[in-house]
Formats: sequence, structure tokens, C-alpha cells
Amino acid sequence: VIDTPFGRISREVQEHLAERLPAAAPQLVLLLTDSELNPEAERILDEYVGQKVILDFDESNSSTSLKVVK
Repeated sequence: VIDTPFGRISREVQEHLAERLPAAAPQLVLLLTDSELNPEAERILDEYVGQKVILDFDESNSSTSLKVVK
């Protein structure tokens, strides 16, 4: 599990990291914010993604649910 791996790095470094992360382990869980990943790095990672999930916070009842998007 890696929390915010693309947080404060440049676009170019994000893309290099995205190319190398899949080789780091047989399975990875990346915790990303909605603004953290640039489109090219996301495209690079997409071919390796088995499942993409969004945490959806409902303010009306202060609960979080999981929404599978891939």
C-alpha cells in the first residue's frame, strides 16, 4: 500500500514512476487524490489496474462508501 505516491512530484517524474511501479510488487494498492495523477501517468498505469475504486463521502449521514469504476 502506497499513500499519495504522486503527491508533490513533477509531471515528468510522475510518468517515470508510473512506468516503474508495476514492477515493484506483484500487487500494489495506490491511494491517490483526485488531483494527484496527471492524465499521461494515469494512462500508463491503466493497463495494470485490476480495479479502480472511489471513496464517496456522503455528508448527509457522514458515511463513506466505495464506488467501483473499473
